[in-house]
Amino acid sequence: MNATHTGGFNVNVVYRNWDLGAYFNWSYGNEIYNINRMASLMGYKETGVYQNHMAFMNRCYQIYDVVNNTLVRYNTPEELNALNTDAQYPLCYNENGVVSDLGIEDGSYLRLGTLTLGYTLPKTLTSKLHISNLRVYGTVYNLLTISDYSGLDPEVSTNGNLNNATYPTPGVDWGAYPRARSFVVGLNVNF
Repeated sequence: MNATHTGGFNVNVVYRNWDLGAYFNWSYGNEIYNINRMASLMGYKETGVYQNHMAFMNRCYQIYDVVNNTLVRYNTPEELNALNTDAQYPLCYNENGVVSDLGIEDGSYLRLGTLTLGYTLPKTLTSKLHISNLRVYGTVYNLLTISDYSGLDPEVSTNGNLNNATYPTPGVDWGAYPRARSFVVGLNVNF
């Protein structure tokens, strides 16, 4: 589902020789189909028992357990019921991938995309160096994201390679690379 609304805003503050700038953007009301989560949840029957799955796999229905360092299969309904009293997700050993609404998550977020802090040297110092203005600053990109999305980035990129497709797939997270956090230090000099 597409977002109900998206937007962004800037905050710029100057105090004496210091300046602070922040850029935020948000999305509200969109949903993301987290295929990464579904692939980890469903696995495959040949490898599902021994795969290193995500933490929520502990809440899946099980037919195996480890007892005294031995893999034990449970068969009777009584054994399976006792083993799965807290199970919230289905059995994860399927032959093929399963499409389920378990993979649909809220994609709403608020992101601090850019934060810049700068300091401009006083004119009394710069005039001695025959410089009209000298400013030192530091910027951080992709500093903070607030979201309930369990994937790496709620602002998922589109994937044109899903099932050899040549069309974009917005709102689908299947191996989307997360945004990097970048740090920049700079110097502005005017003569």
